[in-house]
Amino acid sequence: MMTPQSVVRKMVANHDCLHEELIQDHSLQLTELETKSRYKEQSIMEIKEDLKEVNNKLDILTADVNKVIRKSESTDSKLEKRVETLETKIGVYETFFKETKEDNDKRTNKIIALAAVIAAVIGILIKFI
Repeated sequence: MMTPQSVVRKMVANHDCLHEELIQDHSLQLTELETKSRYKEQSIMEIKEDLKEVNNKLDILTADVNKVIRKSESTDSKLEKRVETLETKIGVYETFFKETKEDNDKRTNKIIALAAVIAAVIGILIKFI
């Protein structure tokens, strides 16, 4: 039979074994968590590097877009000036054409009147001859 002291010793030994198992389990869990933490930290660092690279590429892209915009604005300004010049030339040509047409109409009317006079003179001369 067991004495009360041996029962207590056995209980203390069992209790120590349980605590040792719990300590080992917690130690194993802690090791796993530390490993996961290191992996996640490494992943975060890689993501940060990728973000830096993306930001650099975005900066380059933004600079290129700004260049295109400035060039487009310059080209648009040149095109506007060219269009204004062409519109002015068209206006001048329209005015010139209108004035030339009026002059030609006047000349044509004078020629027709002169032809009528010449025809009348020829008709009169034919009657006298």
